[in-house]
Amino acid sequence: MAYDFKKKTDIFRFPSDVPLTDLDLMKFISKNDAMCLIRYKPLQDAYDNRYEIFKLPKKPSWKPDSRISMNFAAEITDTFEGFLMGQPVTFSSDDETVQEYLTHLHSYAGQTDHTAELSTLVSIFGRAYEIYYVDAAGEIDMSYLSPMDSFMIFDDGIEPEPLYFVRTYYDSYAKIRRGSISDSDFVRYFHIQGGIQWDGEPLPHGFDGVPATEYKQNVSRKGVFEDALSAVDAYNLVLSEKTNDVRALADAYLKIVGADIDKETLQWIRDNRIINLPSTIDGKTPDIGFLGRPSADGTQENLLNRLQKNIFSMSNVIDLNSEGFQQASGKALRQRMQSMINLAGRKQRKLDEGFKRRYRLIFSNPCSGMSDDAWTAVSWKYNLMLPDVLGDEADTAGKLAGVVSKRTQLKVLSIVDDPDKEIEAMEEEQSAIWTDGYDIDRTDKTDKDGDT
Repeated sequence: MAYDFKKKTDIFRFPSDVPLTDLDLMKFISKNDAMCLIRYKPLQDAYDNRYEIFKLPKKPSWKPDSRISMNFAAEITDTFEGFLMGQPVTFSSDDETVQEYLTHLHSYAGQTDHTAELSTLVSIFGRAYEIYYVDAAGEIDMSYLSPMDSFMIFDDGIEPEPLYFVRTYYDSYAKIRRGSISDSDFVRYFHIQGGIQWDGEPLPHGFDGVPATEYKQNVSRKGVFEDALSAVDAYNLVLSEKTNDVRALADAYLKIVGADIDKETLQWIRDNRIINLPSTIDGKTPDIGFLGRPSADGTQENLLNRLQKNIFSMSNVIDLNSEGFQQASGKALRQRMQSMINLAGRKQRKLDEGFKRRYRLIFSNPCSGMSDDAWTAVSWKYNLMLPDVLGDEADTAGKLAGVVSKRTQLKVLSIVDDPDKEIEAMEEEQSAIWTDGYDIDRTDKTDKDGDT
């Protein structure tokens, strides 16, 4: 059964027992192009501070037309990524051979920056890709890719497995669209001119599976600020109109009622900003003043404040500029950051899936020199930029002494990863202190002749 290209889904699937034809590939590329236009480009534009406010029709020349944007998309993304990746993820292994290769790989591939940039792309688009290859030096390397440049095709299984990975780009010289498609064994290169044109024969890539990984923000593959984007556009519109109101007030019309002013006098008044008229003209007192405009300043301010609060609330990311944030204690900050901590936890679980696939694929390539199952010895640790609450935790743990078990008491401390190991370490330390003390006591009790 052929793939239904009319499905409204951003997860591409294809039967594993049906050959992928050139026409099928072209349809997938076209469908991803449509997704780029409809979904990905607005997200990239928002992060790059290219909002809808700048695309609205121009107002008549006699009306103020300010266009102001607050780049909440970038602020939300950078705040969240700073919290999650400000301190790099650390990868390690208890196996010395594996650790040695990890150190080499991470240095060669620039792993610290690579993982941070990959995670940022995931936060912006809801998904991003990592591709693996053997470079000209015979070393395994990796690159991160935006979903605007690439996509994955999965099978129809209950747990979808990658079938193909497709990357496209435009040749910088000939301006021809080129690309590659990888399956579990080979990679093929092509260019598009009236359809798919293949460049050469398939080449083995050496990895045990499609040599790419999809990383996702969440199960729905939704970006960190995507739900708040309409509120950001509304905020920018209100802020711009508020600025227009201020400009309009500065350009208010002067009214003179009860006096006939000629053009020369009007010119003189405008140039010198002085009005000198008789107190009465034909028995009437002239009315001089500026035409007033209705002010919606209070309504605008309330709307701006509400929109800003909702923007961060919908994103589950804390507003670092919110009132009282800098003065809050570590414990209070943790409570205010709880939604962002939960958001980071959900993303970590999705990143874990990607990291497992990364090392399984890399270690499957003979160029790594590792055994196929060596990837299971790799572990990693996230180092969240959490506020310091160790003092509060220590106070709580101290109050629990004698009330609960030692294990439960230690679980209160965030710096203790494994309470059981910590108890063992404390017992060993206590045993060493007791032994040393016993030796000292024996020395003190020995007389000058060596008798006890």
